[in-house]
Amino acid sequence: MYRRVAGELEVFLVHPGGPIWAKKDKGAWTIPKGEYEREESPLVAARREFEEETGFQAGGEFVELGTVKQKSGKLVTAWAFEGDCDPAKLKSNTCQIEWPPRSGRRLEIPEVDRGRWFPIEEAGQYIREEQRSLLDTLRNRFSMGTSHKAIPVQSSLWEQQAGELLGRISSTEPTPGGGSVAMMTACMGIALLRKAVAVSLKKERGDGDRSHQLEAMLAELSRESAILEGSADGDSALFNAYIRAVRLPRGSAAEAKIREQAVEEALAGATSAPLAAAVTIRGIVSLALRGLALIHDVILSDAIAGVHLLQASAVCLLLTAESNLPGLAKSSACPALKKQLKELQRTVAKMKVDLERALRDR
Repeated sequence: MYRRVAGELEVFLVHPGGPIWAKKDKGAWTIPKGEYEREESPLVAARREFEEETGFQAGGEFVELGTVKQKSGKLVTAWAFEGDCDPAKLKSNTCQIEWPPRSGRRLEIPEVDRGRWFPIEEAGQYIREEQRSLLDTLRNRFSMGTSHKAIPVQSSLWEQQAGELLGRISSTEPTPGGGSVAMMTACMGIALLRKAVAVSLKKERGDGDRSHQLEAMLAELSRESAILEGSADGDSALFNAYIRAVRLPRGSAAEAKIREQAVEEALAGATSAPLAAAVTIRGIVSLALRGLALIHDVILSDAIAGVHLLQASAVCLLLTAESNLPGLAKSSACPALKKQLKELQRTVAKMKVDLERALRDR
């Protein structure tokens, strides 16, 4: 977070909590940060971590500051946004550490014990050494003007009108692409299943076992739909993170190494997300096939159409994941991703046969 006071740039830094850092000051402060899952967008994770460690909201327009490598070997990708806060109101989440070391005792500590606004020149004395270049980048962006560097927080795909969304999909922009579209299509399939279940439940007009089964099925479909709806937005964000990683500088050997690692991590995330969505779809189709016997004849065709949409979505998601694998040939994550892909391909190929069997048994 940064602010401008009397024309001067100030940045908000935090001090790590716990006994290890208690007596350290200069060179110990940091930007709020944390780890993210492969299926999670780095920017989404950065916002979440900022809010968890400070209690303050992160929003507005984000300026990407690049990626730095910490002494631990971890990569930190950072963004800046303009805002303001009262450091006295900082409220951090907590974690547990073993303290004293090798004692077997667990000590709960705040991840951050305080925050402070620093003039940007002074901040360079207090921030961790490997993060100083992030301050330089922010300073340089302001000297050049930030209007062309700011990244508005992308609105959800679900908040856009159909015509606008179709325009985005058919544009030359990289996102939304096959992964997001497949996830949205899967949600349409779930919507048809939910309609079929809701109509069947209404026609039961009772409180018997079939009604209870339909109610449970409807609740499960609603939960799974919420997961895929979020995944559709997340997939676009993950691929955008890959594009940003590809565009990192590689003029020096150090920059090239950072770029290579960032590209690999981003591509692994962009591959894991469609596979995870395919796993979710597999569970939904299994649920739908088990429940076909409960669906009323008048709405059965919608339920069948929903299953077909889900299968087609899964096929597209696996194509997306497979297209990314060549870029991960040297990654340690590649064998596991390949294995998961093959297993899912076999399962998805059987969905049509399983549907025909369920209809025969109905």
